[in-house]
Amino acid sequence: MILDINYSDTVYGDTCTDERIDEELIREAAVYLISSELLGEVSDEVLDRAAKLPLYVGVSLVSEGEIKEINRDFRGIDKVTDVLSFPQFESTDEILAEIEGDEALVDIPLGDVVICLDQAERQSKEYGTSIRREVTYLFVHSILHLLGYDHMEEEDKSLMRAHEEKIMTALDILR
Repeated sequence: MILDINYSDTVYGDTCTDERIDEELIREAAVYLISSELLGEVSDEVLDRAAKLPLYVGVSLVSEGEIKEINRDFRGIDKVTDVLSFPQFESTDEILAEIEGDEALVDIPLGDVVICLDQAERQSKEYGTSIRREVTYLFVHSILHLLGYDHMEEEDKSLMRAHEEKIMTALDILR
C-alpha cells in the first residue's frame, strides 16, 4: 500500500514535514483499516498482506485557505473544515473486485484525504486531546469514507463511530 503524504507548498514551501503529524502512526492506521475493513481480520499475517496490497491513498496537508476553497468548490460550503475525503469507490465490494481484477498489479487509487492541520490543532485544544490523536482520528475517519462509510443517517453514523473507536483503541490512541 502506498500512502503518499503531501505538504502544501503554500504552507510548507520546500519542507516536507510537520511535527503535528506522526507519519508512521498514519501508515499504521491505514494498514490496520485495510486489514480490518477489506480483509476482515487483524493478525500479523493479514496486516502484512494488507500492507502489500496495490492500493494508493493521497494525503494532502493544506492551509485553512486551501481547505476552505476545496470545501467551497466540491461541497458548496464556503468555510474551513478539518478533513475532506474524495473516494474512488462506493463500497468495499467494489474495491475488492478491483484488487482481484488487478492482474497488472497497478496501484489502485482508493481516493484522497485532505487535512487542515491548523483546524485539527484547534479541535485538539477544544476537545482536550493531543494533536497526534486528533490528526490520527481525522485520518481514520477519512479512510472509512474512502472505504464506503458515511454518517448522513443516524444508523450509519453510529456504525462509523463504532469503527472509528475500534481502530483508535487498537492503535492505543485514546482520548
